[in-house]
Amino acid sequence: MLNADLGHTKLQLDYIVYRPSAPFAGINGQRVVVGTMIGQAKVVAIEEEAVHLEDRSGLVILRAR
Repeated sequence: MLNADLGHTKLQLDYIVYRPSAPFAGINGQRVVVGTMIGQAKVVAIEEEAVHLEDRSGLVILRAR
């Protein structure tokens, strides 16, 4: 999914730049790295085709098309 509505936060994956040593992504127009908080969700992993976030409800995966 490119978009997710977590109730407290709406997320839109803009892009992923994957470099094994320093991946980053764009969510809601903001550049994020592992550890970044977006609302109440924390970025826990960035892969080539997906960004994994976790909030109190569990894991959410935003996938690039």
